[in-house]
Amino acid sequence: MTIVIVDFWAILGVMMATTVTHLPLIPTVIVLWVVTGLSGLVKLDRLVGRLPSPIRGRSVWFSALVGPVIWLASIGVSSLVPGAARYLWVMSNDMANNLLFAREIIYRGGIGVGFNENPVPLPAAVLALAMSSGRDSVSSEMLLRHDIGAFVQVWALLIALLCFLTGLLTAQIVRLIVDRPRIAAMVGVTGSIVPLSWFFTSYPLDYGFISTHFALVIVLGCVLVSIRPGQHQRIAFTLLCLAATCLLAVWSPLVLIPATIAAALIVSHRRAFLPLSGRDAFIPWFGLIQVAAYGIGIALPSFLSLRAFLKAPGGVFAFPHWMFPVLAAIAVLLAGVALWRNHKAALVAIVGVATGALLGLGGLLFFTRNAPDPWTYYPTKYAWIASAVLVVMIIGLLPAAVAAVSKRGAVRMVAVAVAAAAATGIVGAAPPSDALHNWEQPIVWILSGNVVGAGDDVAEKILTAADLKHPAIYWQSRERHQLFINFWLLEVAADSMTKSNALRVASYGGYNEDKILDLCSIMKTLGGSVRVHTANSGLESQIASACPTLGARVIVNR
Repeated sequence: MTIVIVDFWAILGVMMATTVTHLPLIPTVIVLWVVTGLSGLVKLDRLVGRLPSPIRGRSVWFSALVGPVIWLASIGVSSLVPGAARYLWVMSNDMANNLLFAREIIYRGGIGVGFNENPVPLPAAVLALAMSSGRDSVSSEMLLRHDIGAFVQVWALLIALLCFLTGLLTAQIVRLIVDRPRIAAMVGVTGSIVPLSWFFTSYPLDYGFISTHFALVIVLGCVLVSIRPGQHQRIAFTLLCLAATCLLAVWSPLVLIPATIAAALIVSHRRAFLPLSGRDAFIPWFGLIQVAAYGIGIALPSFLSLRAFLKAPGGVFAFPHWMFPVLAAIAVLLAGVALWRNHKAALVAIVGVATGALLGLGGLLFFTRNAPDPWTYYPTKYAWIASAVLVVMIIGLLPAAVAAVSKRGAVRMVAVAVAAAAATGIVGAAPPSDALHNWEQPIVWILSGNVVGAGDDVAEKILTAADLKHPAIYWQSRERHQLFINFWLLEVAADSMTKSNALRVASYGGYNEDKILDLCSIMKTLGGSVRVHTANSGLESQIASACPTLGARVIVNR
């Protein structure tokens, strides 16, 4: 887990530096990974034979791989299954914005810093890295297909990593109490499949919330770091500080979770942080200074300039408001039962997670207190993400709590079965679909092709028509998903979050297809020879009459 947090943090720092130094993006990051990998090998060589038993147990590691294997196998099979959505599952809603943010990073050669820049750049930075590979040899008409392919790779691997971490965390919690690796391994299998659910994955996929999976990976990494037996407290504190910086660059309201865990770590292990000077004090001081610098220098100004958006309603699923506090109470209760006697450090960490999450939600509701309904986009989304973290912990804490009060094998197996049943219920549960959303379990959703339209038909129309040199638009096409197609075609043509606001307004449906002058206005903004896909055979003459100076190639779809 250390390597994940450090790599995310290093990518953020290096890609901010390349903007200033004008160093080439890909070679610089490759050097970073080589140095990080060699450092990891040196560290591993020193640790061989000294790893704590919960980490050394191979069955726990293998059990946590069940979910990732199922997920990655399903994504691999999607290219072979007729009617599956190979590309379309990464093309919903906010992913168009993520495309533009990532392209801005590529064009600039790194992450920009300032009031008008992306306040949470880490997800776009990782996407930009994937998109940059082999990009110079890609033609204009194939560029969007290349970028969407990179989206598929990044998001698929990110969800696989999330599955692994949920399995590892749930198994690790049980392993603190139970000496038998098999029981921990069974819980690890259960935990690893939990992200393969609507609650964890289909919902963020449908809204394009890739930042949610980045945030969950980082937050669960914080929990793993804080409950790991034998962890050096100063190292744990520093990793929590690095994770806090990453969260400020992913979804900043969640930063109070690692901050609270770190504060609890200092209070419960204050002697481990003394003295405050000397060689050993450098690492925690470095962690604290870097997160303070990023928070005060970059995150805080962005927050102050954008705080009005906290009251924005936004597009988000309306979860019951009681869900999060109830899950927090259950997690704390189970942690108390399981960890009170012999694992107070882990107990303090888990209570810190619940407390930090509650403080974060309270802060957001305070900022939205004057809104007609304080539960706007950000508090609602925050409560959902925090609830997801708590669900993972509860899956592990339930059998751990039972094992702490009963030594009987049968009773412990019943607790494991209950946890498995709960996880299975989460994986299978989904709200009823409606006119806008096909709510299904993510693997079913992708393999059945019930994302937008049938399979990748809509995606192929977008990927075939998208070309920066020869832009396209659908107009009076009788295409059922014309709005979605035009959304992507116009967003891609804008090619920037700031340079072509007229196209971005139009992409969200800011036009009337019964008005030929609206089409003329869009064509003028697009520039060049615009390809117009239509079912109206008389549209070409209408364009020639309304805006004869604009070149247009009308393609009549029968």
